[in-house]
Amino acid sequence: MNKKTTKKDVLTTVVTAAVCLFLYLVMGRRILKLFQNDFAGYFAGQLFLAVLAIGAAVFLKKTDLFRSEGRYLGKGWLSAGLLFFLILLQLFLGLAEIVTATITKTELILFLGQMFLVGFGEEVLFRGLIQRTLHQYFGETNAKQVLTAVFLAGVIFGGVHLLNGVGAKIPLSAAMIQATVNIFSGMYFGAIYYRTGKNIWYLIFLHAVYDMLGFIAGGRLTGNTPVNILSAPSKEGWIGYLLWIVIYTLVTLFVLRPKKIAPLLKKEEDQVV
Repeated sequence: MNKKTTKKDVLTTVVTAAVCLFLYLVMGRRILKLFQNDFAGYFAGQLFLAVLAIGAAVFLKKTDLFRSEGRYLGKGWLSAGLLFFLILLQLFLGLAEIVTATITKTELILFLGQMFLVGFGEEVLFRGLIQRTLHQYFGETNAKQVLTAVFLAGVIFGGVHLLNGVGAKIPLSAAMIQATVNIFSGMYFGAIYYRTGKNIWYLIFLHAVYDMLGFIAGGRLTGNTPVNILSAPSKEGWIGYLLWIVIYTLVTLFVLRPKKIAPLLKKEEDQVV
């Protein structure tokens, strides 16, 4: 008989993910320095994180996170509607950068690979391991339990972005803004994850495309560095950030409204891992 998820299980999962991120921060900069070309360096760094994420899933015996029921994806894929809009918006904003790209074909391949690995590593750690474990701990018999897990996973996801002030060496103010906004964007990603039957591959794809177009719009294809892109302040300022926080919150609640998540809820006796 399977055992019920405990606080120790949650703590073990969070600590394991934290260790992965710590190792990535320590080794990431060293790996980057090994390469003269920063596209190769960033790709190698994200590959290292992806390997750590897979290792964490194996260590925690949660490799089943890579499996999901396709029927739920078919019913819940439109929950990413806001993300589709943002992707199209970033594509529009980045058209000029795409047309005037100055990087080589090899650098482009490395950049695309890096973006996929960013989506893979972060989604496996934060949605596949942490959020999934939180769902198992709190239960999935009602909307309140589901929202609690999604909210806490979002807080952890956003909070980790404060480390960009250390690892990526971006200004602390920029890291704080990223962390704050990513708490709520992380909740939205978590809502999509739940609505699609915990389909990690769908989130990996969306995350990768979203980040890729964001970096393109920031000038990555014309040689701008990730540090400069992440450090650049938004033209909208705090009003714009607050607006996005409100939007993400409302959309998350809409996506996780009781009527839509009812088919995904489980009976009390099913709350085991």
